Amino acid sequence: MTLDFTEVGKADWQKQLDFCIMKLICVCGLTPNMIDTWKEFHLVATKGKLSATPSDTFKNKYIPQEGARIHLETIKLLKKETNLTLTIDGSDTHAQDSVKDFAVESIDEIGCGHVSGMCCDSTGNTFKGHTETNKEVPTVMGLGDACHHLHNTTKDITNLEEFKPVISVLCSTIKHFSHSNYGAYDGITEGLVKIGRTRFATHYRAAVSLDQCFPQIQSLLADKGIQPKKKNFAKIFIGQHSSMEFRLALVQYIKIIDPLARALWSLEAAQTNATDVYLFWFAIAAELKELFSLGEPVTGIDDALAGKVIKIFNARYKAFIDNTPYDPYFTSFYLDPRFVNSDVLKVSGTIPTGGPTITISLPVTDDVPEANEVPFLAAYCGAKKALKSILCAEVEMYRSIGDGASIFLLIQQAGGSIQTVVQEFSPQLLAYSRKEYPFGDLMGSKSTLEWWHELLPYLKARVIVFLAVKMYSVLANSMPDERWGLKKTCLNTPLRNKQKVGTLANMIRISDWYGTHM
Repeated sequence: MTLDFTEVGKADWQKQLDFCIMKLICVCGLTPNMIDTWKEFHLVATKGKLSATPSDTFKNKYIPQEGARIHLETIKLLKKETNLTLTIDGSDTHAQDSVKDFAVESIDEIGCGHVSGMCCDSTGNTFKGHTETNKEVPTVMGLGDACHHLHNTTKDITNLEEFKPVISVLCSTIKHFSHSNYGAYDGITEGLVKIGRTRFATHYRAAVSLDQCFPQIQSLLADKGIQPKKKNFAKIFIGQHSSMEFRLALVQYIKIIDPLARALWSLEAAQTNATDVYLFWFAIAAELKELFSLGEPVTGIDDALAGKVIKIFNARYKAFIDNTPYDPYFTSFYLDPRFVNSDVLKVSGTIPTGGPTITISLPVTDDVPEANEVPFLAAYCGAKKALKSILCAEVEMYRSIGDGASIFLLIQQAGGSIQTVVQEFSPQLLAYSRKEYPFGDLMGSKSTLEWWHELLPYLKARVIVFLAVKMYSVLANSMPDERWGLKKTCLNTPLRNKQKVGTLANMIRISDWYGTHM
């Protein structure tokens, strides 16, 4: 029997070439159908010795096979990690059951001991889905996406009756100048920003850009540089009374939305945790308090409008911060050594604003044996209740699956005794609350997670450290899915929108893999 090494060599060459073409398509975001137009290129490159592989082979065979291989490799890598966060975008799911099923399936594939949290956007199906997931896998904390929730808060304020006239003019102005050639007009360093459907705080961005370009638009209208069809449009900008009235309303809108928009953009960060979310909600409350306390003579914002804004703020705060299982936002704030003795923990109730009030609630005080030993009892009780619930869920998971639970190593360190771990919980939380050994070191330039990691070797801290590391490892936004969605949008433009979702998903998976591991 003889082998035709020439044919074997050609087959190997073809395989390598097709693999390189597949990577080129996926990494560069090309459409697989383009391959069918490369026959001449293929002929020249191989000097006619190889035939061009059709695009259907790439779409139906090579890309799915490589995507499946990379998926398995990714799972292997994830199984080496702990305290992972699963993120889900509601635009890719259609029912709460599908969200829950997808989440539970993903968690089971990696191992529930490796996953500590789940973060979803604020759509109804994902919110209910992560709630149902938490019931089925209690050790996985379910968080809402902080960015989406703040964006929805800005939308609620934008839709207020008081802002409808200014938003209407804003939209028509942006629309008019989007078809104009005056974008490079003298004095305009940044042009008008279009209002997009998927951009966070999009009306705020547009309002700021219109405020910056306002004098130039006035000049164009006054000099007859532009002549809009609607005469009322010009009057709004060049009429003495109407222009002042409109710009005042525009500035009021910008001032009110500004702290929410800036907080939103900050919380898009890749390392955002629950404490960051809690701090930014406090910062927004402080900014609104200061703005409204200036009074109507200074800001032009009357108590009625301020009251509506604060009512929206309070409702959104309660829905997002107060009503999340395990109270992760307040509890993680309490577990930040910078704030455990903060004055913020002294008083619950309302922050006066010179009229309306902004409500920032603290946990209700429970009767505890160590009531006289902690600086701020209500805060301590709230944190203890939440952490105890998390610890109980971890212990129950250990009883159910044994060494697959994330708390397995901690229980092993305690001699295999669950009772020991439970008994250590309260004394260690009390010691932390009183900043006693080994919790007395300053944080310095370290992150909160790094500070807690350094306490891992201390036996007298191990239970609280386990819980704190878990909480601070959970990502508090779903931006990874937003970025995935952006990649999908770029790959599936209107001119090439007949591609299969599975093909797109595999192409993004391959692109991400070779972008990181090449």
